[in-house]
Amino acid sequence: MKSESHFKGWTKPGPIPPGLGDSLAVNADETLDAISGYFRLFQLRDGHRFSTDDILTAWYGTSWCPTVRTALDLGSGIGTVGMICAWRLPGARFVTVEAQADSVALARKSALYNGLTDRYEIFVIREFSVSTKSLISSPAARRIFRQKPG
Repeated sequence: MKSESHFKGWTKPGPIPPGLGDSLAVNADETLDAISGYFRLFQLRDGHRFSTDDILTAWYGTSWCPTVRTALDLGSGIGTVGMICAWRLPGARFVTVEAQADSVALARKSALYNGLTDRYEIFVIREFSVSTKSLISSPAARRIFRQKPG
């Protein structure tokens, strides 16, 4: 009997990301888990894990706005919602903001693994002052808010 790698010719949809390279490794306290197609997400083994509500949020948002060019994710955590949205919307740019530096580090690793660094900006909220004006210092975020710098 011939062994098939996919069920009856089915293959995973979406782009194949660059994956692990010389500068990217799964640390002992992390896992690298599937989220969409070939996309993977770094998570702490004993920390916050993505859940069904993240997947449903991404699905709902991309279903109602399937042609978005730029999206903002506030309180992005480890990047689950944004990564799934980036997988579903290959032409869109993303700006994500998170308060916890550990979560931002994991999200940045995931963006690198998935080949999203050219269209996926990730910020630690502490990098900005409390004012909204500081938040929109990013060119992509300025486009979202449609305001000019200064």
